[in-house]
Amino acid sequence: MKYLTGDEFPAFIVAKPVVVIHFDAEWGAGRDGTRQAMLEANRSLRGDIAFAEVDVDRCAALAKSIPIPSVPCIAYYRDGQLLAALVGANQNIVERVKRVLRDEPIGYQDETKPTAAGTSDGSTPSDGANSRDRIRSFLHTPEDGSLNGRQVIFVIVLLAAFVLFIIWAAPQFR
Repeated sequence: MKYLTGDEFPAFIVAKPVVVIHFDAEWGAGRDGTRQAMLEANRSLRGDIAFAEVDVDRCAALAKSIPIPSVPCIAYYRDGQLLAALVGANQNIVERVKRVLRDEPIGYQDETKPTAAGTSDGSTPSDGANSRDRIRSFLHTPEDGSLNGRQVIFVIVLLAAFVLFIIWAAPQFR
């Protein structure tokens, strides 16, 4: 499986009719399982299909341009066009690629079952991602130090709650 940089990405997604890209980060939970699923899909599906991986920290501008809501995220392309970018560690990549090859829609409710036992049934947006994955994704700040929109709103709400507490508590300490 190829590791892509931001410069290689545009040419790579049009090099073959179907392209599957695993967006992840070193800190991402479920990274090894998703990588193994990608390697298995790469071995079992030959032909006009290309597989690659992108580290969202090393290619932050690329990850923001897609956009990648959380990691791990698998992006499915056909003829250079993004069909779906699905978050979750337990995706059945082989089955979803087969759906792409048959021109069937893919998504969280495409009746594709996850690969790991004991995970969600594929009907929820988490697609097997657990709350710890979502919290890690929420708290992670890119190397450039910028905050995402959810983090900004969280900080504003936290500060407003603190100010309201001070206003409420100040008369009680007199």
